[in-house]
Amino acid sequence: MEPGESIDETVVRETREETGLAVVAERAVGVYSRLHPYYADRGRHVVAVVFLCPVVGGDLCHSDETTEFGYFDPAALPHDIVPTHVERIADAIAVRNGGEFRVR
Repeated sequence: MEPGESIDETVVRETREETGLAVVAERAVGVYSRLHPYYADRGRHVVAVVFLCPVVGGDLCHSDETTEFGYFDPAALPHDIVPTHVERIADAIAVRNGGEFRVR
């Protein structure tokens, strides 16, 4: 998040920077702050806010923060996905289907 930026502005900017896609921050899915070994092993403690974001433009592409990209069936995610992302994807699907906002 940049100084003076709202959370929805951050979502839109970060998504564009990391994926090339233009999105609209439609609905918050959850806030994730539990310490996870994936991040702890790297000396980090991450707090993530996840949103449902329809794509409204742009082209999916590499960036300084991405090495690969693609669209995947949630039941067939890549084996090397960041472990915490699996939970966030499941929560996003649940929220899209009427589920509740998550705090984890």
